[in-house]
Amino acid sequence: MRGARQRSQELGQRHVHRASHGSLATPALTAQTVSPDELPCSGRSVRRLAARPTAWFGGGTQAAGRGKKPFMLQCVYIIVCFTPIILAAQMPVTSPTTSDTQYLSLTSFVAKYFKLLLVSAIVGALVAVGISFVQHPRWTAKMTVQIGQVAGADSVVPGVGAAPTNLIESQLTAVERYGLSSFKFDVLKAMGLPLPNTQNPDSDLIFDSLRAAPSKSLDLINVQASGYSPEKAAQTLRAAFSELRKEHDKAFIPTIERMKAELKDTSDRLVAMQKEYDSAYGSLKQASNQAKGQPAAHDVFLANVVATISVESRSLNLRKAQLEEALASLRTYPTRVLGDVYVADRPSTPGKLLYSAGGAFIGLIAGILIALFWNLRRR
Repeated sequence: MRGARQRSQELGQRHVHRASHGSLATPALTAQTVSPDELPCSGRSVRRLAARPTAWFGGGTQAAGRGKKPFMLQCVYIIVCFTPIILAAQMPVTSPTTSDTQYLSLTSFVAKYFKLLLVSAIVGALVAVGISFVQHPRWTAKMTVQIGQVAGADSVVPGVGAAPTNLIESQLTAVERYGLSSFKFDVLKAMGLPLPNTQNPDSDLIFDSLRAAPSKSLDLINVQASGYSPEKAAQTLRAAFSELRKEHDKAFIPTIERMKAELKDTSDRLVAMQKEYDSAYGSLKQASNQAKGQPAAHDVFLANVVATISVESRSLNLRKAQLEEALASLRTYPTRVLGDVYVADRPSTPGKLLYSAGGAFIGLIAGILIALFWNLRRR
């Protein structure tokens, strides 16, 4: 038994010698297995990622619910996080004691290039903090606009329910209007600013940040814009609303004036018809008193006139009530702002802590790539 064991050891040494000098050996034969615990995320996280691939790539019912990330962002995140780790864990190096080709584990990689990784992370954080001092802070202003509406007088039933109304402009059309370049140019002109791309940072920021989005209610839109000061951001939204109101008033004011003119004409006709009714009714009453119960042809004519005037009067009164109901502020109103412009006390740009964390992460990735390049050069 002892002699057989010695012969097997000799054969193993010969195989190692041939592997180190021959061309038949491959690194896969002598590779060391890297356990999931050696990765930056735990083995439980790796198993969870492998068990739910659809949740990372936008598939499945779980990803379709709360906060699904964009597909390309997930791919970039996985590639950036896992590619350097896998390369570092499988980088072949030569053992200092033997001539065997082995794979560098993650722990030995970090231990070997710890100073480089630490310095690169610190440098990245310092550079990011320096950028945060150079970059101007921005404030974001928000506002909710209610699109004006006009009630149809023909479909109004006074005192019965709500009448159907017509929006001055549809919700999606108003949202698209805020995205038009011509609309943004008018806003800049109203603010006394030059057009974008003219070396004016305020114009460029306002042109890029002014946007609107539809709200849950079909007559509301949410508008926001950014500025290098809270006052400039709020001024931008007010100027944009003035331009929107100006466009909507082109359709709203003529309609309201036409309805008011019809209401005035109806009221004047009612006054004239009431006078005519009073005159005819008075004549009819006087003639009936004189005739002493003997109706004449003239009396019949006056009775028909009084009945006709009464019917027309009821029709005009109904039309007047319809117009007054349609012109009520609850049913007909111009485009207006709900509440006031809101600007947060703190700027919307990231803080120095977030800048430093992002810079440290980018610097760490750069350090890993440099270490991998050095490792390849030494081979």
